[in-house]
Amino acid sequence: MCGFAALVLGCVLLALVPAAVAERNAFEQEPECPAPAVQTSAHCIGTVRFTVAAVRSEYQGRSVSHSVRLTGGDRGNGWVEFDSDGPVFTLLHEGDQVTGRVWSGHVMSVTYQGATQRTDNDPTDAPLFLAGLGAVSVSMVGWALTSGWCQVRHPLRCDGRHRPSPLVAKRTSAGLAAGTFALMFVLILLGGPVWLTWLLLLAWAPAAALTLAGHLITRTRKAG
Repeated sequence: MCGFAALVLGCVLLALVPAAVAERNAFEQEPECPAPAVQTSAHCIGTVRFTVAAVRSEYQGRSVSHSVRLTGGDRGNGWVEFDSDGPVFTLLHEGDQVTGRVWSGHVMSVTYQGATQRTDNDPTDAPLFLAGLGAVSVSMVGWALTSGWCQVRHPLRCDGRHRPSPLVAKRTSAGLAAGTFALMFVLILLGGPVWLTWLLLLAWAPAAALTLAGHLITRTRKAG
């Protein structure tokens, strides 16, 4: 069942990629606001002065989240988070004056003393992040997929020497990951058509059915 869950998770993550690509492209193509008077427009990237009201680092297990609360701007006020502590976060203290690039009401980056750091609102890396997690998830279903195929074809003999070999499972996982990465590369980095993602998800449908069928057959045999 873990293989089926991993495949579903991978499909969900990959289904989010087209929207992430569209948001990234919209942000990269958005012009800078021409004057402070029109910086409240959602159709340009404005430069806003903020005051740092609070600086916070929170430990969550083995990871650390870094965030600051910005006030005093005409928009974008509130907490913003960073995925690392540099180069700007470590320099900040309460009361510091910083400059933020604001798009659609969200702070995309913070500049202080000549250094600039992107916030977690910046959509530039989101497509690659989602595609990477999706590829990792679907690469984990190799054993479940080959086992499901064996259970469907040989429900009474898929054990012992009839079980699929680990080598076949590893090659299946590698093939799934390579195919997913190739399509995501074309979509994200080469500007390929969005329908590539839906084609990929359509291809996963029989794979999901096969892994689920194998799991159900195994449970039925054990229950009997």
